[in-house]
Amino acid sequence: TLPKIEKVIQPITTQRKLRPLTRGEIMSNRISMDEIRSLPRFKSYEEGNPSPVLFVKNLSSSVSQEDLLEIFASFQDETQPALRFRLMQGRMKGQAFITFPSIAKAKEALHLANGYTLKGKPLIIQYGRHQLTDKK
Repeated sequence: TLPKIEKVIQPITTQRKLRPLTRGEIMSNRISMDEIRSLPRFKSYEEGNPSPVLFVKNLSSSVSQEDLLEIFASFQDETQPALRFRLMQGRMKGQAFITFPSIAKAKEALHLANGYTLKGKPLIIQYGRHQLTDKK
């Protein structure tokens, strides 16, 4: 059997100086779970099954990987693999996948940043599918 080939994701290079947001800054600029569920598109919101991958939706069309990096940089541990960001394009625009080194880090990030208002829209975050956690 052939080995699986994982897509190589290059490190993010930025043109601007990034400043990771503090937990306090994130918490003071987010809406509650009740407010998320009061939005018609998200009235049946569920987190999903824990996974190291987070699915972020409801992104403004002007959100960049740098914007997401400023929010999630505090979850990067120098002793673990780098966070991986995949900002979708085309008909999937307004959505992103972020892969964390562990389910625990992903869970912590989801509970902190879910509902954070970025460029006028609250982030709606769910656990994404992950091939290791979805096998039965």
